[in-house]
This record gives sequence, structure tokens and C-alpha cells, in this order.
Amino acid sequence: ALAGWGLAELSDDAEVVVGELLANAVRHTGLEPGAAAFGLWLLRDQDGLMCVVTDPSEAAPALRQPCSDAEGGRGLQVIHSLSDHWGWSPFGPSGKAVWAILFR
Repeated sequence: ALAGWGLAELSDDAEVVVGELLANAVRHTGLEPGAAAFGLWLLRDQDGLMCVVTDPSEAAPALRQPCSDAEGGRGLQVIHSLSDHWGWSPFGPSGKAVWAILFR
């Protein structure tokens, strides 16, 4: 899709960001990845891409510093490093949308 939109140079970072957004949604909601409660949106304009993952949890994502020997807890750090901006907002009657913006 990104190549067709003329944004191929963002493909590698977008793939990692979307993977981390989805992994966090699955991990922190306890639902299976195929559950209809998740949504993925890719929004584009001439300057970049917004990746949005929705889930039914109202819990806000929190950037944290895991211990150096921790096996997880770095997903938002990866998203923060690869994106130009990221954040979240309430979505629907009881859920949230977590998003990341990548510019060219």
C-alpha cells in the first residue's frame, strides 16, 4: 500500500510501528489477535503516514523504562524512536486509539 501511495521509504519503519502497536493492543487487552475488537487504520497525505490501532481497553499507554534484563516493555520506546509523533485518544464508547505519525 505504501509503495502505491508513493511512501515506500516509510515501509520499514511503518511495519515495525504497526507491529508494536498491534502487539501492545493484544498484550494489554488480553484478547486474541483475530478479535473484531481491534482496528488498524493507515492514513496518508503527501508528507507522511499515520498508523492507528484501536482496541477496547480504556487504559492509557505509558512509556516506561524497563529493567535492562526485562524481556519486554519496550514497545512504546520503539514507537517513540521510529515515529515523529505518537499518542492516544479515547475511541468509541469504551476504547482507545493509539497512533504514530511518520513523515518522509
